Amino acid sequence: MARQGPTAAGDDRRGRGPRRRPRNGPRRRPARLPHFAHLWIVVLVNGVATVFFDLGTQSHVKDLVPRDRLVKTNGTLATLTQTAMVCAPPLAGWAAGLLTPTTILAATSIGYAWSALWLSRLRTPEPQPAAPETRQRLLGDIREGVRFLLHQPTLVAVLGAGCLVNLGSAAFTTVLPAYALNGLGWSESQLGLYLGAGGVGGLLGAVTAERVAGLLGAGRSVLVVGVAIAPMAALLPLTGDPVPGPAAAAAWALVLYKVGFDAVLMMSFRQAVTPSHLLGRVNGTMRVLLTAAVAAGAAGAGATAAAVGAKGALVLAATALGLVWLPIALSPLPRSTTLGGGRGGEGGDDTAAADRGRPRGSGGPATR
Repeated sequence: MARQGPTAAGDDRRGRGPRRRPRNGPRRRPARLPHFAHLWIVVLVNGVATVFFDLGTQSHVKDLVPRDRLVKTNGTLATLTQTAMVCAPPLAGWAAGLLTPTTILAATSIGYAWSALWLSRLRTPEPQPAAPETRQRLLGDIREGVRFLLHQPTLVAVLGAGCLVNLGSAAFTTVLPAYALNGLGWSESQLGLYLGAGGVGGLLGAVTAERVAGLLGAGRSVLVVGVAIAPMAALLPLTGDPVPGPAAAAAWALVLYKVGFDAVLMMSFRQAVTPSHLLGRVNGTMRVLLTAAVAAGAAGAGATAAAVGAKGALVLAATALGLVWLPIALSPLPRSTTLGGGRGGEGGDDTAAADRGRPRGSGGPATR
């Protein structure tokens, strides 16, 4: 109806009789943004908002829960995320068959608004940023976060392991679909079941992280699980030939079990050793580097597959995934039983000292 008013007014000016278009004249089209451009804008805005949301969540969780509950809290959040990754695609496909994609996207936007409503009810105070004597520029703030990250062996190990995971998983999921569908002759449903097994493995890793860390110690468990599962990565390039699909899917599930497990423990270590006033910058720096590892893995896999074939690209991915334990083994983490990287109760010393050294009036640690 909104469009009918202007159209009717135009008809009044031009007359309502049939108009003959010039035989060879250009056909006029309404000037409007192409649908694909709309999609790009939506994806861009959603991506930027997702980065802000993720960084805010990772940084604020430390202010909401005590240190001794970080693993449990991150485990709950990771479990919800992994559950959504497993359940959302088939549910979205089923719903899109009953309704329309536009309706599904509208429902998703309502879900975002519902989430924002609940987040607005948070009342826990958070540390206020320090008031420096001289105003520091943005690049100076970024350098401070990078400097802290590079001087913390725990954070360097977390970053190294995360980059290997992202590099290997991006390389594997880039090459596998084309290799499975074209090289092995799998159907789309077989490929979906294979990748779905990985989702289940990641979910189990998130669910069991707290219990395993309690049995083995936080740092030691990351190394033990990594070394135990590393041989499974060697089976990935052999998927379908000679390793049968179900066995390779089980190996992929175990590899992603490690990914889900690390998502809980590594985030908890990162939050525990980083002072609150630096956590946002450290998380932002790590997000940039981890995302770069995803891009490098996908691009490297594509280039390797074009040069030496899909098998070579799968070997590259498996090598990265099989070495995830190495940065942990070379760090102080295996000797730690608590989140801070120390033995016994030593873990929080660095963070506490950093927070105590901040200027007065900066808010200090959040009241829990």
